[in-house]
Amino acid sequence: LRCREPGTGRSIWTYETGGPLYAAPVVDNDGRVLLGTSARMFVAVSLEKGHRQWRWKLGADVRTGPAILDDQVVSASHEAAISALRRGGGNLAWRATLPSRPLAPPLLLGEGVIVSCYGARPSENLLVARLMPEGPQSASSKTVE
Repeated sequence: LRCREPGTGRSIWTYETGGPLYAAPVVDNDGRVLLGTSARMFVAVSLEKGHRQWRWKLGADVRTGPAILDDQVVSASHEAAISALRRGGGNLAWRATLPSRPLAPPLLLGEGVIVSCYGARPSENLLVARLMPEGPQSASSKTVE
């Protein structure tokens, strides 16, 4: 991951991710670059200096971008799971299994999260909604074919 100066393209800092990046990172309002890696990690890097602030070990690589949901960053990994990490320190807020690997980044809808997943057959895709009417503790998941 490389941060460049907009006007000149001069490199400001570089962060070694341990492998190629398959999805774009997001930047939060607190100056953290949040990204999933092919090295089975989710990482927060300081936008100003490029230093790692925290990391979370995953069971598989991340091939879709994350989404910011309040004080959390939500990411779907190829272990067929969606995780929400607290942006401040990287602690797990909640985790849910998916029926299969994600096709696209999580989509935020109000206080819920929607993820499209591969289906069992080549022509089949699924939408999985994680609904959180009263917070992640009371969340429920629904799958639509």
